[in-house]
Amino acid sequence: MVELSKLRTVVSESHRKLQPYRKNTYEAVRQYVGRHYSEDGTSDRVPMNYLKLAVGIYARILSARMPAVTVTTRDPNLKVTAKRAEILANAMLKEMDFGSRVREWVEAALFGLGVLKIGWSESSIVQWEDEQGPFEMPMGQVYAETILLEDWVQDLQARGRPWEMCSFMGHKYRMPLEEAIENKAWDKGARKALSELIQTRSTGSGDPKIGNISGGEAPNSEPLFKEVELWEIYLPSTREIVTFAADNDSNDPSAHADKPLSVEEWIGPREGACYCGPYHFLGFDWPIGQSMPVPPVAHWRDMHELANQLINKNARKAIRQKTIFGYQSGHDEDARRQREAADGEMVQMNDPNSVKIFENPGVDQQLLGYTMSLDQMMDKIGGNLTALGGLGPQSETIGQDQMALGQASSQIDDMKNEVLMSVGSSVKSMLYYWWNDPVQDFSDVIKVTDTIEVPFTIPADSRGEIWHSLNFDIQPYSMKYTSPEQRAGFVMELLNNQNFVQILMMNGKLINADELIGLLSNYYNIPELGDIIMSQVGMPMAGQEAVGIKPGMPAQTKRTYEKVSKSGGQPEGIEDIMQ
Repeated sequence: MVELSKLRTVVSESHRKLQPYRKNTYEAVRQYVGRHYSEDGTSDRVPMNYLKLAVGIYARILSARMPAVTVTTRDPNLKVTAKRAEILANAMLKEMDFGSRVREWVEAALFGLGVLKIGWSESSIVQWEDEQGPFEMPMGQVYAETILLEDWVQDLQARGRPWEMCSFMGHKYRMPLEEAIENKAWDKGARKALSELIQTRSTGSGDPKIGNISGGEAPNSEPLFKEVELWEIYLPSTREIVTFAADNDSNDPSAHADKPLSVEEWIGPREGACYCGPYHFLGFDWPIGQSMPVPPVAHWRDMHELANQLINKNARKAIRQKTIFGYQSGHDEDARRQREAADGEMVQMNDPNSVKIFENPGVDQQLLGYTMSLDQMMDKIGGNLTALGGLGPQSETIGQDQMALGQASSQIDDMKNEVLMSVGSSVKSMLYYWWNDPVQDFSDVIKVTDTIEVPFTIPADSRGEIWHSLNFDIQPYSMKYTSPEQRAGFVMELLNNQNFVQILMMNGKLINADELIGLLSNYYNIPELGDIIMSQVGMPMAGQEAVGIKPGMPAQTKRTYEKVSKSGGQPEGIEDIMQ
């Protein structure tokens, strides 16, 4: 077992070395929330929030929907089990709202390093009995939580990605002090040495906490319950999890116990791509030989801050802009006459040069032009944000816009692959705990037809080693964003396909008009659609056409496409307007 004092020293040292990463993430999040979020937001205005724009677009593309799982096997005897495991897996992911965890994970990776912890937590103890007699069996549930960078630590001396080379990694967390002291599963001496957490607005290394941006912590605030902060460190070489008190990262050996609170064997799937022990990693740009990724926000932040500084500078110029009238001493009457004269009125003046107009300069046109050029540069650095976010036309025709969108999408394919790989490893870890639950039986139904459903159960004692014969994959299309209007358009396009309608009729299938109307009313958010359509009493009228085929539509149609040039919505057109 590793020596606690040595482990504590390397953990504290590595946590301090992570300070630049935490500081950069903290400042980026402040820029993201802007000035009007909380007292810990930015001090200056952020009128052109490129970080919010880019993060929103990429997060929507990379994690728009709940991941879906496919389960396959090469063993013909396990085909049915694989199909049932697939149904259960997708139901469990939906039940725990795993899609929300993935969204948080992706956003964390856009700002820094995304760390997701997968584990099993005990919730109760049940009495069990077998041939050898009664015994206690722990019951629990699988969880997935995102670890903030301010609570994270890893071996920064490693040369490679965290799951490949790090000798230790872990995070710190808080829990009620009384609960920690009364935990009999932990070392008694170490429990006695626990002390109450001192609330501060910064970490032990002195950098501000990301979690304080939303509400902050008053210097002398007291929590509702006394808390203690603990480190939970995973050692890949021994597959052990060591838990000990953080004590605000004090370097005083007398402030800590000689023994850790606990040293437990970690039980879970073996290390693989993108994960190590309970921790799953997500990063989008890994420099060679480095254990920390370069987040996309780091590339966007310079352009974001420069553009907002220039916009604010020009805004201050605009606010200072004014027109004043000055007159020479002794010419008060001339000044009065000019002030009281109506528009177009002629007035007599003793000295026309005694009253002059003075203009304070306003918006700097050169500065404005340079700022607008930064907008195009940010669009390019962000991978064509205008096309990815659907913010406006990129060219004069739809075809050229689609080509531009395809080229822009190809730039984020690598990011999509990183997300799919990381999500796949995390889902497989969760399914590992579900599958190897020694108590819980899994039940669901298989829908055979519209009216027939077959229930099934996978007992706990029948799963066992079958796990190793099953392959779990993430469906790439399951996480793609599709708007309700796009879904409705696909449904109508399918129903207007005569070949599809004929296939339905040949197989004895009919289209449920009520379900179709309800589907369209939901997708288009028009609930009144169901009120204006009534069912016909009696037999269908003779010669009535099939649902989905446009009445009277000829087999061949003639269409005329007109090319319209609209320069105002394109970057070049905007430049022309501003000149």
